[in-house]
Formats: sequence, structure tokens, C-alpha cells
Amino acid sequence: MRTLSWFALVLVVSVAGLAWLWFQRAVPPPAAPLAPVSAPAALRVQGVDLAPAELAAQAPAEAAPAAPTSEPSTADPRSAKPDLRGGGLRGRVLHARPWPDPWLLDAPPGLQDCGVPARYPSSRLRLDAEGGVADVLIEIPVGNSERHGSGRDVEIDFDACDPTFRRYLLPLGATAVLRNRGARALELVVQGEPALELAQGASRRFTPERAGALRCTSTAHPWLEAELVVTDNRFVTLTDAEGRFEIPGLPRGEYGIVFTHPQLGRRVELDVAIGGDVERELVIEWDPRSKPVAR
Repeated sequence: MRTLSWFALVLVVSVAGLAWLWFQRAVPPPAAPLAPVSAPAALRVQGVDLAPAELAAQAPAEAAPAAPTSEPSTADPRSAKPDLRGGGLRGRVLHARPWPDPWLLDAPPGLQDCGVPARYPSSRLRLDAEGGVADVLIEIPVGNSERHGSGRDVEIDFDACDPTFRRYLLPLGATAVLRNRGARALELVVQGEPALELAQGASRRFTPERAGALRCTSTAHPWLEAELVVTDNRFVTLTDAEGRFEIPGLPRGEYGIVFTHPQLGRRVELDVAIGGDVERELVIEWDPRSKPVAR
């Protein structure tokens, strides 16, 4: 009887243990705690702040179609404005045809002693073989008056046996060194100044105090004449023996250009554009009977 009681007790304990194991397998383990849900951050697209609600409404972006290749412009290039970044101006002054006949002068005995023929051509209008005009003063009136020649010397030579008329450019503030290069002594008179005695090879220094044109003459040698052009403008020059000229370093813009000559007079070219890194080439056909035309 006691044996049966122990057997019943063991059986009850075994059944209870199996029931507990079945219960543990049937109940799922507790879920891990959920992380707090955060709202999506705002997105910045091409400088615009998009809120989360707006992000939800955004459709998937599609690639924008490529823009068609543009055709080259067919506009008339002459209608474009010139590039006026600055530069220089160069060119040539030509006398219009027909060219004038040489103006002949009578040589005084003192000049004939130098070997000059009794009739010789005036040099106030000098043309080269192509009609280039020498000694044309070319000025672009721009900027302020200034003494930009301080500390500079300009050599100006005279010869009692040379009747050639010449013009010299003298920046205001510069000193003219008047030198006798001839074999004869001469007396030189600069307009508004006392007469200067210049022996052979001698020189005198002269510094003008204002801008303007000064004539240089000689009482003993009336055929001797020169002109000093004192200028307070940086943008001025004289044509050479072939009528060529150059004015560098011009600011950007459009200018009026003034041409003056002792015999041809004064002419003006308006609205000449200086532009780009290249120099503007300007050819002037000067007809004393009409206004010159730039081409």
C-alpha cells in the first residue's frame, strides 16, 4: 500500500512538470521596448525648406528632359557694340588726291651760299611718295591738364643752312634743349623770350611755363623757322615723315580726335571707338576742301 502511494506522488509531480514546460513554450517572450519615433527632419532643396508634411506629398522626382542644343546666333555682327576695354590708336594721315604742286620759294643769298638752289620747295607741307602728311598734330582731348613732362629734356636742333620747317612736341614741364648743329653761329628768337645767341655746337635750355604753340625764328636767317607745341595733354602726338602716328594707353571710350596742320588747318573726327586689347587702325584722307573721312 505504501508503494502505491509513492508511485502516485511521483506520477502527479511528473504531470505537473510537463504541464509547466508546455505552458512556458506556449506563452511568447515579452517584446523589447520600442524606440521613440522621431519626426522626419526638414529637407532643404535648392534653397527652399520643406516641412515633413510637405515631404510626404512629394512625388518621386523624375529627370528633367535635356534642353535642346541652341543654334548659333544669326544676328548681324555689325549690330554688336564694340568692346571698349581700352587700348591704343595708331594710323596714318594721307593727303587726298590730287596732290598739290610744290610751293617754290626764292632762296636769299645767304641760303644760296649754303648750296640751296635759287628756287626751293617750301617744307610747310611735306608729303611722302604715298601722300603721307608729316607734322600733323593729333590730339585726343581727354583727362585733366597736367605737367607730365617734369624732369625730361627734349633735344631741338637748328642749322642756319637748313630751311626745313619742323614741329616739335614738348610736354608741359619738360625742358627744351635748343642746340646749334650747323657750322654757322645763329641768333634764335623763341616767341615771347629774349633772343639767344648760339655759337657753333652751343645750346641753351628753355622751360615753357604754359601750354601752347611757340614759334622759333631767326632775324639774321629769315628762312629758319620751327614750332614748339607745348602740351598739357598726354594723348597727343605728331605724325612722322610718312604721316604715321601712334597714341598708346587710352582709357576705354569713344573720342573726338583733333588734327591740326600749319597749312591744312584743323579737322575733327568724332566718335572714334577705342576698344579691346588690340590697337585701332585709323586712316585719314585729308582733303583741304572737305572734312576728312575715317576708314
